[in-house]
Amino acid sequence: MKKKELDQKVDAQFDYEQRRRKYRKNKPASKWTYIRPTLFAVLMVVTAFGLLSSIFALLKVLFFH
Repeated sequence: MKKKELDQKVDAQFDYEQRRRKYRKNKPASKWTYIRPTLFAVLMVVTAFGLLSSIFALLKVLFFH
């Protein structure tokens, strides 16, 4: 009796995992999956450009005025 109950619990858990994996596999990717890293990269490039240009402007004022 105990072995049968244990087998049923294991089978139920296995079926649950299979359904969960199938659902996750068939789920379409959100557009934010691709847009968010791109926006982050653009923000980092703009920030780096602004930082470097301000550093060069400061160096220009300090040493080459």
